[in-house]
This record gives sequence, structure tokens and C-alpha cells, in this order.
Amino acid sequence: IILVNTRFAASLKSGSHTYLYLAERLLEFPLSLFVVSLGATLLPTLTQQWSAGDRESMTDTINHIIRLVIFISLPAAIGLFVLAQPICEAFFLGREFKYNDALATSRVIRIYSFALVFWAGTRILSQGFFAIQNMWYPTVAGGIALVSHVIFAFALTRSFQLEGLAAASVASSLVQFLMLAVAYNSWVGRIELKRLIFSLGKYAVCSLVLVVAVQSYGPIHQALVGRFRGGREVALFAAIIFSASTYFLSAYVLRVSEFRETARVFLEKLNK
Repeated sequence: IILVNTRFAASLKSGSHTYLYLAERLLEFPLSLFVVSLGATLLPTLTQQWSAGDRESMTDTINHIIRLVIFISLPAAIGLFVLAQPICEAFFLGREFKYNDALATSRVIRIYSFALVFWAGTRILSQGFFAIQNMWYPTVAGGIALVSHVIFAFALTRSFQLEGLAAASVASSLVQFLMLAVAYNSWVGRIELKRLIFSLGKYAVCSLVLVVAVQSYGPIHQALVGRFRGGREVALFAAIIFSASTYFLSAYVLRVSEFRETARVFLEKLNK
């Protein structure tokens, strides 16, 4: 997909490669922080359960991890969407990287943020196939997603330029995720849709609180920027901490079961 994006970006305005690259790096941060580590620990567990013939436990494990990943990646996606421009300004704005560059990169980040949950889900579901030693289907799904990405990119880039190319990545990631989810539900273990939908309802309430809390960036930015060097970065960090705290506090109040495990994983990383 990166090669496809590079090929199509070559026909777009100058700087498009940089905007895509920076947006992809920012989205990799929440993925690598939690999803990759969860996937690494998930595979041995699923493999052991499959070898023992305990498909029920394997199903329970994968369903639990899917809910946990969505619980973590959803606020990250919302935060990236709402704070895309402040993040670009805080991290990248400088001599060579101008304000217009920050605007262009932030638009790509907002589009990419819709794919964060799909990318996370794809990584977790792939572990389920690897656990049963099925290597071919994730490869086929990835190949079909790549072909669909080329088609989407060809169609959308003509009309929407860089934003269309980013949207093509989102659409192809959805194709890959749906292919893995449907096949996993049929071949490996049942995905508990009812429980997932119920959990998503709670996550949605927490997310609404998060959206309101993220608006605190504006007042904090006005109060700090210009007062001292690094005020923009401090304002962004304060808004992120405040927003994340309200999200997890809402989850605690609503008794979201995934909150406790997220807190445990976070504390374990701090102790390391």
C-alpha cells in the first residue's frame, strides 16, 4: 500500500509524499503502543488453545481482545481527528515545514483516523488465522485489499487529490478487515456481535465525553501560547491528558470491563 501511495502521490502536488509519510507515522504510534504488543502476546495463547482443542476458550480470548483493542483505538482515532492540526503544528512546524504543510498533513491524518480501528482489528484477527496455521487466507485478503486500494486510489485521486488517496487507504483497510472478520466467524470461532454492539454503546458514550473534553485545547492554547517557549506543546499535552482522563473516567463510571485491563497494561509498561 505504501508503494501504491508513493506511485499515486508522484502525480500530486509537491510535498504529498511527506504529508502521507508523516500521517502514517503518527497513526503507527497508538498501534505500536498497544495493538502490536497485544498481538504479540495473543498469538501464543491462541496457538495453545487451538492445539488443545479448546475452541471455546479461543473464541472467548479473541472476542475479548477485539473489544479491548476497539476500546483503546477508538479514543486515539477521535483524538487524532480533532487534534490533527495542533499535533502537526507542535511536532512538525518549523523552518522547512510551513503552516500550509501542517494543514495538508492534518487533513490526511483526519482521513486516516477512520482506518485506525480497522487496522487494529486486522492485526488482531490475523493472529487468529496464524494460530490455526492458516497463513494463506490473510495473504489473500491482503492481496485483494491491495488490488482494491489501487482501484480506489485511481478513482478517488482524480477527484479529491491527496485526500482521495488517503480515503483509498481507508476503504481498502475496511475491505481487508471485513474479509478477515467474516472468514474468522465462519472458519475459526464465532464473533460475539451482540456483546460487541453492547460494548460499543458504552464506548460511544465515553467517546462523546471525550469529544467535549478535547475542546479544552482551545482555551488552554489561548492561555499558554505566547507566554513562554513551548506553550503550544504544553497546551497540546494538557488537552490530551485531560481528554484521555475523562474518557477512562467515563469508562470507570459505566463499569466498562476493558478499562481495568487497559489500566493494568498501562501500569505494567510504566513499571518497565
